[in-house]
Amino acid sequence: MPTYDHDRIAQRLARKFNTTYSTHWSHKGPDIQCGEIAIAVETADDGITTKAPAEFARIVNKKRYIAVPDDEWKIKLARQAVNGTGIGVMDENGEILIEARKIIL
Repeated sequence: MPTYDHDRIAQRLARKFNTTYSTHWSHKGPDIQCGEIAIAVETADDGITTKAPAEFARIVNKKRYIAVPDDEWKIKLARQAVNGTGIGVMDENGEILIEARKIIL
């Protein structure tokens, strides 16, 4: 079950990008998808390092982001996890910390 922080961040980003938040228990994959962006919200260390990159396995034609809390340690973990993958990082307010590349097939 998602944490309170996870839901709070996901709902905030959904409002910012004018879309809906798909709860984790309702599907597999990113929490938020709109236009050319897919966002996986992760608040746990293991989610940042392993789970979030795996959620993007089937996502193409979108820029992929991991959104993490405004916490120095979690941001550092996210930066390390996406290094060389084309996945970007954003904070809980939607500020892009690392720009994503769109994967096109």
